[in-house]
Amino acid sequence: MRDHPRRPHRAPTPGWTAIVALLAFAGNGLAAPTLVKDKIKITKEDDLPRHTYEVSVTVAELVKSWDALAPLAKQVRANLESDLETYDIQDKTTLQSIHGTLLTLDLLDGNYDSALQQLGTLRELEDKPALKLTSGIGVESRIAAIRETGGPEKNLEAYRKAFGRVYEAKVSALPYEVVQDVLQSNKAQMEIFSEPLLMGVIQERLEPMVAEAGSVSGPVAGQILGIYNALQWTLPVKDVVVAVLQDVIDANRVEKPNIWPARSLDLSDAEGLTPVLVAVWDTGVDPSVYGKRMYTNANEKRNGKDDDGNGFVDDVHGIAYDLHWHPTTGELYPMDDASRPIPELQDQSKGLFDMQAALDTPESMVLRQKLSELAQEDVKTFLEDLGHYTMYSHGTHVAGIAVDGNPAASVLISRLTGDARMVPEPPTMEDCQRSAEAFAKTVDYFKQAGVRVVNMSWVVARSSLENDLEQNNVGKDAEERKAMAREMFEVMKKALHEAIEGAPDILFVGGAGNSDNDIQFDEFFPPMFQLPNLMIAGAVDQAGEATSFTSFGPTVNVYSNGFEVESYVPGGDRVKFSGTSMASPNVANLAAKLIALDSDLSPPDVIELILKGADEVSEGDNVMRVIHPKRSAELATSS
Repeated sequence: MRDHPRRPHRAPTPGWTAIVALLAFAGNGLAAPTLVKDKIKITKEDDLPRHTYEVSVTVAELVKSWDALAPLAKQVRANLESDLETYDIQDKTTLQSIHGTLLTLDLLDGNYDSALQQLGTLRELEDKPALKLTSGIGVESRIAAIRETGGPEKNLEAYRKAFGRVYEAKVSALPYEVVQDVLQSNKAQMEIFSEPLLMGVIQERLEPMVAEAGSVSGPVAGQILGIYNALQWTLPVKDVVVAVLQDVIDANRVEKPNIWPARSLDLSDAEGLTPVLVAVWDTGVDPSVYGKRMYTNANEKRNGKDDDGNGFVDDVHGIAYDLHWHPTTGELYPMDDASRPIPELQDQSKGLFDMQAALDTPESMVLRQKLSELAQEDVKTFLEDLGHYTMYSHGTHVAGIAVDGNPAASVLISRLTGDARMVPEPPTMEDCQRSAEAFAKTVDYFKQAGVRVVNMSWVVARSSLENDLEQNNVGKDAEERKAMAREMFEVMKKALHEAIEGAPDILFVGGAGNSDNDIQFDEFFPPMFQLPNLMIAGAVDQAGEATSFTSFGPTVNVYSNGFEVESYVPGGDRVKFSGTSMASPNVANLAAKLIALDSDLSPPDVIELILKGADEVSEGDNVMRVIHPKRSAELATSS
């Protein structure tokens, strides 16, 4: 799901961006820029210049004709090389993006020696062990096959055979116990890759924008280059890649150890617990699933009136805001716009989560087949339906994780409403100002209700505002959209920061996001905040190793299980989802249990107990504190 001021970000990414992520398989690499003393230091992404490119043909023509694409490619290269010469960029992820695009250009231009040199630097800059080992294997295999056979234009079958032989040798030589999740994820991504799917995304998301504006921003230009590369070079070896990965997976299947059962803290039989109210600030919760464990406002009736005069109608179990930040009613995200039945979407949504978790479940396999066979005209409806269901089910799933094993915990609903359309409505300053008011009123509601812990499995990214402005052709160029996005972002960021800061007796817990990026550099809030009553959780898997998708940064102070976490969805079925959206409520769960054991604990006390009980694990430059619920509880009860 796209980050958006009116839409919480969660994993996996349903919709068009999940498809564009497939292009990463090409193995784009990077080369470190030469440091020059007078370069301008860049400490946040917003300080980089924006580039706008005039486009006189359709996107479909660009991704299918090098003659049409070449002028754009030349301009993109010139601007990115100039940026690297001018700026000292203090972020590895941003460098990966810039140099990844340059590597694509090297490959398309036939500059293979340059591309191979960059791959070495790519691996040096990658902290996650599995990604460090697997980065660039597809590119190396492609270059070797071109040099051996002359490329697919000269002899397609010879090229495919040479590529497969090199690729199989490289993949087979990898330490499977380290890279298994990445290989399984790559296989799943390749299985859904098809020309109609990508062209459907182009038709619905990019063509209308380009037709009206006659231009694209730098990020969109990069996407177009990536799609061309994928169609021309990745698609011809799709079945080869899938076959190689399947053979390696079948020959090496191993079960990772699961650290979580031994760390589990279950208070079901504990005595003397203090009741704890947990607010689930999300996309809504199905009250029928949790029954008597729901918060109930005794002064409110479900009658279409504001009985208690607090400004919210029918807030029996909590509050809700609509897409434009007006108070509304209803505990669950509405499914009125979905075209398929909920049971079908439930299976497909689970398949999407399983794909992200690199699992070959029946749901994942069915979804991959369906996506690969989609007709171009069906892409929009299919992906938007998945987006609707993800928002519909998300909050209920999060709530179950937050109160699991804690009979003292009850759930208060605070519902957000997202826009699941491939092209969402444009963000406006009026909406952002209303969101700022809503943040303050929501946190005040928490205070009045006696909430002790709030879970926020969502982020707002500054760049998403720019993206959505461009999608709706708002602003004359990329630089103007950058300025507009900054102004809107600051209004919302300031309001939420002040609201959390003004509730020192409530512990807020948020997810880091699922973009494998530095949240401080790219500016995601609330994860970028540093407050004494806020914890930000990254995601690790069943073995306690960082997931490939988890975002990171200096404010991500704890990690917890975000891999195949089972919980309820609306209606009461239990389903396994993955993401930092699941890692965050696991931390909130521990916090609520500690408070149930000792109600005198303040938010800083709880944070200290969680961090003291955690294990420190190093991966590259990143040091993760992985929660140990049982140990933290022992520290709490022994003091």
